[in-house]
Amino acid sequence: VASPSIGFSWTPDFSKPIFGHELGYIETYNDPTNGNAIKHDRFSGTMAGSTPSNEQKNINFSLNNIFQAKTITNEEEKKIDLFSWRMSSSYNFAAEKYKLANLRSSIRSKLFGKLNLALFILIGLLQIGYLFGFFTIGSAEKIRPFQIGKGRLIGILLTGMVLFPIGMSLASPPTYHYAKMPRVMEEFIEAMVPPPPTEDAIAIREGWFVDQYDDALAKAKLEGKPLFIDFTGVYCANCRVMERRIFPMASVKEEFDKMILVRLYVDKKDSLSEAYAQLQFERYQQATQPYYVVLDPEDEYTLVDTGGYIPNGFSDFLIEGLSAFDARRSN
Repeated sequence: VASPSIGFSWTPDFSKPIFGHELGYIETYNDPTNGNAIKHDRFSGTMAGSTPSNEQKNINFSLNNIFQAKTITNEEEKKIDLFSWRMSSSYNFAAEKYKLANLRSSIRSKLFGKLNLALFILIGLLQIGYLFGFFTIGSAEKIRPFQIGKGRLIGILLTGMVLFPIGMSLASPPTYHYAKMPRVMEEFIEAMVPPPPTEDAIAIREGWFVDQYDDALAKAKLEGKPLFIDFTGVYCANCRVMERRIFPMASVKEEFDKMILVRLYVDKKDSLSEAYAQLQFERYQQATQPYYVVLDPEDEYTLVDTGGYIPNGFSDFLIEGLSAFDARRSN
């Protein structure tokens, strides 16, 4: 499945006057020791970042390819996403040379997540074998199998407690998420395993837009509903915990049904994620994930926003956003 996309972005040169107006972001003064001109950026070293001093007029284009396989079980045909291959580049009309950027390519696969879990299970089993005395490593003291002390016994029990939820996750495709896992272990696993392509595919089937802010905004305007934004990250443990523990709750889904939902990744290595990261920071002065926003699509006015792991009261946050939306529309 091939999905092309194209967009345009413009970044002015703030060191020069814009429309005849000097912004004063970059000041020039003479070095008193030698008389050389020195430029000083007022925002350099701050959270806002250095002032752009090179104009950019970029056409961004990308092609996302999802490679699938078909399986037939009991005469039922299913599609399996093997991996996705994304290629992107851009052309800067304002550049004096090297206008065409390097071709960027990234591959994501749920198989890698499964492999990570399998490797941890293998390492854990080897550790248990070592603690039982089946083999030794290096110059370690040799012991008879099963003739172990309290220290090794505790080590075996702790290793088994860690391996159990990992093994249950490995046996829970397509997301490889064991629903009854303790949150500490869940965050540990989520830190290792990025969301497989199937998770975004499931979200899309449930009505979410993924990395399609403009399309989601247009639909929210058309249907007269508030827009819910989930600023998320690939390796964000709290994001996965929220998506798998909180979002499926009946009270949350009830409020989600009254909104248009969009998930925006801010840490992928492409220009789209860079744009969404910039959107989050410029609007909300936040660069952490997850970060949640409910806004009015007519003027993109922020109704409510919050961030982090919210185990309790997330539905109340959504209700507050819906109430603020209804209040604006009734005025």
